[in-house]
Amino acid sequence: ATGDAGTYTVVVSNSAGSATSNGATLTVNAAATAPSITTQPSSQTVTVGGSVSFSVAASGTAPLSYQWKKGGANISGATSATYSIASAAAGDAGTYTVVVSNSAGSATSNGATLTVNAASTVTAPSITTQPSSQTVTVGSSVSFSVAASGTAPLNYQWKKGGADISGATSATYSIASAATGDAGTYTVVVSNSAGSATSNSVTLTVNAASTVTAPSITTQPASVTVLAGQSATFTVTASGTAPLSYQWLRDGATISGATSASYTINAVAANDAGAYTVVVTNSAGSVTSNSATLALASGIFPHLTALTFDGSGRLYATDSTNDTVQRIAADGTVYLVAGTTGSAGSTNGTGSAARFNQPGGVVATRDGVLYVADTANALIRRIATNGTVTTFAGNAALRGNVNGNGTAATFSAPTGLALDSAGNLYVADATNHTIRKITSSGAVTTFAGQAGTPGSANGSATSARFNTPTAVAVDSSGNVYVADTNNNTVRKINAGGTVTTLAGLSGVSGATDGNGADALFNQPQGLALDAAGNLYVADTGNSSVRKITSNGTVTTVAGLSTVSSENNGTGSSGANDSLFNHPLALAVGSNGALYVGDTGAAAVRTVSPDGTVTTLALKLGQSGGSSSGDSSSSNDDTHSSDDSSSDSSGGGGAAGLWLPLALSLALAARRRRARSAV
Repeated sequence: ATGDAGTYTVVVSNSAGSATSNGATLTVNAAATAPSITTQPSSQTVTVGGSVSFSVAASGTAPLSYQWKKGGANISGATSATYSIASAAAGDAGTYTVVVSNSAGSATSNGATLTVNAASTVTAPSITTQPSSQTVTVGSSVSFSVAASGTAPLNYQWKKGGADISGATSATYSIASAATGDAGTYTVVVSNSAGSATSNSVTLTVNAASTVTAPSITTQPASVTVLAGQSATFTVTASGTAPLSYQWLRDGATISGATSASYTINAVAANDAGAYTVVVTNSAGSVTSNSATLALASGIFPHLTALTFDGSGRLYATDSTNDTVQRIAADGTVYLVAGTTGSAGSTNGTGSAARFNQPGGVVATRDGVLYVADTANALIRRIATNGTVTTFAGNAALRGNVNGNGTAATFSAPTGLALDSAGNLYVADATNHTIRKITSSGAVTTFAGQAGTPGSANGSATSARFNTPTAVAVDSSGNVYVADTNNNTVRKINAGGTVTTLAGLSGVSGATDGNGADALFNQPQGLALDAAGNLYVADTGNSSVRKITSNGTVTTVAGLSTVSSENNGTGSSGANDSLFNHPLALAVGSNGALYVGDTGAAAVRTVSPDGTVTTLALKLGQSGGSSSGDSSSSNDDTHSSDDSSSDSSGGGGAAGLWLPLALSLALAARRRRARSAV
């Protein structure tokens, strides 16, 4: 008892005398506190091979000991506050508990269930944008955000100090008015049926109210519109207690080194366009400016995606950044045909009253009726010769691979287009991994490939597989050629529906010339046929233009695979005199010249029959598609609206998706404005 505490000695004696020991102290402590679980382990779902970690937190008089159990049986060696499995197997599934004990007793946690799913095509979550630590003053608002990839649906659970925050189950967690008790460490767990991913820990620091004044924006950055190659500067002014720090962002992503009150881009390129903000911070908190937009000036093509000629020699172009379809006259004057620069939508109408959303491929009939792959709207649009835009096939509210007539059909990401001599329209439906066919009456069928199943198999139309096809072309015999972009190959579908690989080697990128599989490509994204049956390929990833003869022999016409630039030259002393910057679109003129949409250079280039490369000098004309000053046609804009197909291959070209084609197709839900050509 507590009264037994004190100093003890012993006297040892005999007839000769006695001896007394040293004093020994007895200390009697109050009763020890038994363990109590403060943070329970959480249930988890992973795919076979995924890692697992269960954790517990407990209070009580130290030392505390731990013993993890599965199904009530002790797990050998599992004697710490955390139990991990590096690579989960099906047999690891079950219910896990942990017993925490000390000299005063023990406590058993709640059961946490481990579910181990078989490996599947479901992709586990991955954190793509981590939340950021924040410092605020009492009463300020706080918002943590995370971005993650993985197969939907994704679930979110925010935690503070490892404990779940009730109701905090979205990609953003906000505190309207921070208190000192909100300070701590925050994480978020993103999960789906294939597993989970935990973000980095971020710290919220809540300072007491002081005389330090939080930043306030006094002059917002202003939007800028410039020509490609010009400089652009964003500037902000802010008040607040010094020192103030600055961090500029483009489309929400941090720009490395952009940490002053102004940010300058010396030579603007297509991929610099976007929304710019700046975060101004001091010890009392932070403030984010309004968004300022950097845009390339109209009248040029910031992201040219396709080119085509009609039967009268008129050249048409689509631009996915401007959301427009335009005509380029022989003197380089650019006339608006339909759409409005910078205004996305799916509205039908005439000329600038119509709206597009990242239009991709375009093909013209002999008489100038245009068909447009309206990629982000998942539509095929028709533009009559008077500029009236209608929806030919697809449904802007739905994405899928449904066959049917007109708006009853659905597409996923239609990109390249081509017409055959019978007026049938072929569509490269990129993220469905299929080639679709639309009759002149609007009946949509799947011509080759299987929706949702990428691959590289040859064979019949139904057994063949493609991997993100982005362009098509049709020859006079009815053979359909496909730029099978993510397979790095060019495929051929003969009139009987048999699919073969014309050139390239699936899964292998390169720039080698040769015959058939001996040749290599890198993300081919545009096709065009000449009158002799030669197939030209915009080898986008190699920044070059390639040629494939009818026997499959591949040569490089212009460009250099190791250099992305804009340089004119002649092929007489070697194709490498000329340089391109990620070309996407091709079309062959009646004079045999090859027209190239050099997307990374925001330019239209030509390759003459003798190999000379030049850049068209473009200038902006009056809107509305007027033919004033266009010497390419004597009956411009007065021709019949007959839908007879063009004598050419149809052209089309690829949409501006660029290498990853990460069209998770938030394309319609929210407008992707990141420029991806360079």
